Amino acid sequence: MDGHSVHCSRRVRTSVAAHADQIELHFLSPHSPELNPDELVNQPLAKACQSWQGALASSAS
Repeated sequence: MDGHSVHCSRRVRTSVAAHADQIELHFLSPHSPELNPDELVNQPLAKACQSWQGALASSAS
């Protein structure tokens, strides 16, 4: 698990506690996206969104 706020929600904590004998959690370092495959999948989209935001901010000026 990474430090995303949804992973700390009451619903997730309740579910984890209810199934503690069936799952094993692994916590990732806060600043290590290279350890989280989801981050690698979403990286191109995140970069594109940053480019679009920059272009929109420039055109609004």
